[in-house]
Amino acid sequence: MKTLTTFWLALLLGQALALSETVVTNIAAGGENSFFIKSDGSLWGMGNNQAGQLGVGIFYATNQPQLIVTGGVTAVTVGNGVTTDAHCLFLKSDGSLWGMG
Repeated sequence: MKTLTTFWLALLLGQALALSETVVTNIAAGGENSFFIKSDGSLWGMGNNQAGQLGVGIFYATNQPQLIVTGGVTAVTVGNGVTTDAHCLFLKSDGSLWGMG
């Protein structure tokens, strides 16, 4: 039993350390959603997804960060107006521009 407990504690500690190694390097906040890039280049988003601006395939709102792209993202922006807030654009390290919403 002690070995199993030690295993789970080591696993949890390892996950905590892995999480602490990535920090938020860039954010973009719109009227209804927010996005952030972590130091590993991953793109995360949360908020309204009525027009698919989170790019996660189903249309719902969430207050929990959703992983959108696993890596290679260098910049992100969102629409910030009454009629232009339902999209997100992000730039990848290969120079490609992507959009959602």
